[in-house]
Amino acid sequence: MNETDGAIDQQQLMADIYEEVDRRRRSGELPADLESELDAAFARLAPPSAVAGDLGSMIERARAASFIGVDVPTESARPGVGQVKRALRPAMSWYLRFVAGEISAFNDIVVRSLDEIDDRLGGLEDAIPDPARQRVEVPPPPDEAFARAWELVTPSDHPVVVVGARPDIPVDRLAGGHVIEPHHRNLVESLRAGIDVRPGEPLEHLRALPAGSVGAVVIGGWFDRVDRATRHHSIAAARTALAQEGQMVIVGSTPAAWAQAVGVVGADLLDAPFHGETWEVLLRSSGFSSASIDGDTARTWQVISARLP
Repeated sequence: MNETDGAIDQQQLMADIYEEVDRRRRSGELPADLESELDAAFARLAPPSAVAGDLGSMIERARAASFIGVDVPTESARPGVGQVKRALRPAMSWYLRFVAGEISAFNDIVVRSLDEIDDRLGGLEDAIPDPARQRVEVPPPPDEAFARAWELVTPSDHPVVVVGARPDIPVDRLAGGHVIEPHHRNLVESLRAGIDVRPGEPLEHLRALPAGSVGAVVIGGWFDRVDRATRHHSIAAARTALAQEGQMVIVGSTPAAWAQAVGVVGADLLDAPFHGETWEVLLRSSGFSSASIDGDTARTWQVISARLP
C-alpha cells in the first residue's frame, strides 16, 4: 500500500482489499456461503434504511417495529422533570393507548399485506427458472466498441457515470465521475488504473443520483445481461439524472450475435439485446431528442448514442 506524506492511497487500498478477497475466494479459504451469511447478518443488524434488496428481511424489521408502546420513559437528568413525567404518564395513558392501538392496527394490516405480496412474488420466482442468460456464452463487445463509445461522449461540465468497470476507461473523460460495477469484473485492474469504481446494483445507483447532476451515462455491456423491464427503468433513471443536453451511450451486443450463439429461439426467450432501431425508438420516447446507431459491419456489436434537448 502506497503512502505519500502520511496520506493513504484509497484507490490502492481498495484494490488490495478486493484482490486479497478474490485470491482467498479462489483458493477456498473463504467458504462459498460466507458472503451470503455476512449479508444476512448485516440485514438483520443494520438500521432499516441501510438494508435494501432483501424483501423478507425488511418485512421482518417492519413487523418488529409495527407495535407502538405507550410506556414512555420517565427518567431525566434535570431536577424535578422526572417527577413531572411520572405524574403525566398515568394521566395521559388512556389517550396514548387509544392512538397507539389505532396506529398499531394499521401497521399490522400493512405488514400482513406485505407478507401476502412476498408470498405471491416468491411463487412467481419459483415458477420462473433461474435466468439462463447469465450462463449464455456470448462474447462481450470488443475493445473497438468501447473505444467508439468514448469517441461519441462529448466533454461536459458535469461528471460522467459509467456502468461496467474496465481498466481502459479514460479517467480524464470521467470529469470527476465514477464507475458502477455490479459483478466485480475488472474491479482490481480498474482501481489500480486510478478509476473510482463503486460495486453495487446499477439501477438503484442511477435512481439515487440527484436530478440533473450528470453530464453523460455510459452503459458498458450491462444491458446485455438484464431483462427488458430493467432496461426501461434504467433509461428512465438516467433520464432524470442527466443535465440539460446530457448524453446516454449504450454499448452492447446485437440480437444477431445472440442468435448466432444460442439460436434465434433461444435469443428471443432469453431477452436478447434490442436492435439498434428499437433502442432509438425507446430513447426518443423517453425524452431524448436525437439518437444514433453505430457498429461493426458484421453486426456483432452496437453503440447507441442519444442526447437530451
